[in-house]
Amino acid sequence: MVITRIDPSIGDIWDGLWWAWATMSTVGYGDVVPHSGAGRLFASLLILLGVVLLSLLTANMSAFLIGNDAKESAQADNEMEVMLRDITARLARIEQQLAEQQPVEKTPIGDQHLAPAHLTRE
Repeated sequence: MVITRIDPSIGDIWDGLWWAWATMSTVGYGDVVPHSGAGRLFASLLILLGVVLLSLLTANMSAFLIGNDAKESAQADNEMEVMLRDITARLARIEQQLAEQQPVEKTPIGDQHLAPAHLTRE
């Protein structure tokens, strides 16, 4: 592992892997730390790499979730459009059928009873 060659204070490959994992995850327990300038520079680059990788992972997950929402929304819009076309066609058929029917005799609105003769003034 590179860090064990750059900074001898990190004893073996397993300590190096543990240090790299703790550093990239930005936890940095501090149980294994580089002491040389080159080791600290390498650690800085590794921290930057960890932040970039975490950002890319987060961005990809967000894009995936947003893409799924957009697909579901588009599908719902398509289904709604099909239903609207069906309702519009049915309404046009109903209007056509009503127009073709014989006109119904119109019934006047209000009381059409005649008043008894003894109640009227003539």
